[in-house]
Amino acid sequence: MPFETDKSGGFKLDATDLLKTGVYPERFDRQIPFWETVNGVQYTEFGMRRKAGRELIHDYKLAPQSSNSPIRGITATREFDTKVAYLGDLNNIYSFRLNDSLLNPAGPSYNTVGSGYTLIRASEGTLWDGLSGGTVALISASRTLGTLTLQTVVPHGLTAGSSFTISGITGFAGVPMVYDPNGDHIANYPTGKPPGSTTTINTSANIPAGNETYDVSAATVSVGETNWDSSETTWDEATNESDQWDFETFGSFVVGAKGSTKPVIKKNNVNFNIYHNDEVSGATITINDDPGTGYAVGDTLSSTTTTGVGTGLTATVTKVQAGGIVDFEITDFGSGYVDNENIDFNTLTGSGQDATATISVPDIDFDSLECFHRQGPHMLAFNYSKGNVDYSTSFAWCSTDDLDTWTADATNTAGSLLIREAETPIRCVCQLGNGLAVYTDTQMFVVNYVGLPNIFGYQVALEGSVGAVSPNSVVSVGRQNYGASRDGFFVTDGASVNMIGRESGMNQFFRDNVAQSELAQIYAFDNSKENEIVWAVPLNSSSITKEIYYNYKTGQWGMRDQVISAYLDRGIFHEAISADSIGNLYYEGNTPSLSDPSVSAITKAHDLNDASRVKEISSIRVGKEGVGSPTLSVGWSDTIDAEPNYTRADGQTNSFIIDDTFKSFPIRSAGRYITLKIESNSTSDNWTLTNLIVQGRMEGER
Repeated sequence: MPFETDKSGGFKLDATDLLKTGVYPERFDRQIPFWETVNGVQYTEFGMRRKAGRELIHDYKLAPQSSNSPIRGITATREFDTKVAYLGDLNNIYSFRLNDSLLNPAGPSYNTVGSGYTLIRASEGTLWDGLSGGTVALISASRTLGTLTLQTVVPHGLTAGSSFTISGITGFAGVPMVYDPNGDHIANYPTGKPPGSTTTINTSANIPAGNETYDVSAATVSVGETNWDSSETTWDEATNESDQWDFETFGSFVVGAKGSTKPVIKKNNVNFNIYHNDEVSGATITINDDPGTGYAVGDTLSSTTTTGVGTGLTATVTKVQAGGIVDFEITDFGSGYVDNENIDFNTLTGSGQDATATISVPDIDFDSLECFHRQGPHMLAFNYSKGNVDYSTSFAWCSTDDLDTWTADATNTAGSLLIREAETPIRCVCQLGNGLAVYTDTQMFVVNYVGLPNIFGYQVALEGSVGAVSPNSVVSVGRQNYGASRDGFFVTDGASVNMIGRESGMNQFFRDNVAQSELAQIYAFDNSKENEIVWAVPLNSSSITKEIYYNYKTGQWGMRDQVISAYLDRGIFHEAISADSIGNLYYEGNTPSLSDPSVSAITKAHDLNDASRVKEISSIRVGKEGVGSPTLSVGWSDTIDAEPNYTRADGQTNSFIIDDTFKSFPIRSAGRYITLKIESNSTSDNWTLTNLIVQGRMEGER
């Protein structure tokens, strides 16, 4: 950092390198004025810029999707002659079709394509006295004067402030407005906590006024952390961690693992179904066999079985050729079907006839699953359970190009393998060169294709200094992995590991501020357009509150206050996609716009190499490119830990608007320690600061 002085005590400080140093929240160096607090600025090889915002695609809180829980995973594929993204929250999976040919006119569509799931929102203790799956039946529910009151068939054990989820309530009368009580709520008790044997739950958060009684014949409450012994002890250190969706594509097929419950699958249809050996995974028509005649796109179909006893499958025609069905979407998977069962389609609308299809039912029997990952013609599954048997350190794979076959025999290439050296459950799987990096809490293994007869094998790679905290906490860049562990952020090539956040103090900042019980919510992606890895992190909160990003080209860090909870890299879509904890889907980094446009960057207090003397700043020159007029303020203090004073002796703010490039702005600020602050508040700002020259003089000692 060039620092020029003259005989009269004047100095000229070229602080251009300051603009590129990134944030160093836990480190101070007298030679380089590191940024200490930043929100929404980005550091590149050219300077410091306002980080690009995002463009809203759709708000899934709106009807008919009515999402009321955080988005926890995204994937995308090409199908039905268009691009499709799928995103999952705690209860449903939604689709975004870029161009839906079933609409008139064709255009984007947004639908619910999977429902009835119960992912764990936040870290929880084990449920008390045997509540099966944490689900309790309701015997009554009513709304009175802004309070929702529920009655459960058995004691629920919820304490005040505990979360619970209602599903299955019907009979909304609309008094004085239509209100759907299903979804997530927080328990509220006037006395602070209920008695241990209570069956009453009430909540008053966001409940509209009005009096009505609901139909609870099919209603349940899913409870999390409970008051199992009339105390507020979480007796097993939050065994049930937050769930994420881990989606993977297989051609146009999509599978999804969701942590604590059964996986899901979507084949040649629009809806997801439970991926298990007692559920339909898909159905196909052989074009040269029985595609039928007289069908049109949009026809709705019911079915009857020609073999077996399955019932209830319905579908919609999406593509025809000469009146015969080419593609269709399953809208209800029905029940009771077995593999290779044949069905005849009957039209509910339209005049088509004589089409038949073959049902597929997989043999997969995982009752919970943490991660999927595709490798060549195989889909691999990691950290699963079968009934009460735990396979949390094992992985399995399907037969070649066959998602329905997971049970190994002499006629297929399915199989499974135990990672014997794994000390904790498998948390994350990420591509690493030609192999797969498999992470536990504190270890890394590499899984490789080895060919017949074993198909896959593994080797121990790293231990102790590397690990993962969630299914989406590690991403692949080239032949390296960047990830978040309990110790902070790292990069590894499988042979060695570098804790990239150690030198800047970012790892210490992460450990001091992250919600340790909610590490399983951390989500990462490679923002390749900006040469950076972004992690969504729950800092000082039980939900995502901040993005921490690392420029792997310059080695600099930045941060931004946001509630983005899931990302998808560029690929199928030209821009990266993100979604937040309140139901919004975005194109990532495509426009400067943000719902909260305020950004700022504040340096540490600096003594300019001489803490004993007062520095008087007289002028500052700033180089600026792009759109927008950020404000630069100069503060002073007499001690390094004091709050900076940004006002002059006459009471005016010691700041100026950077409205022209490299213009000299007069400043009058004096103190032993100097602090610089840059702020910007416009949604259209898209600026980069490229140069910074500070001029002043040294005064006497104090």
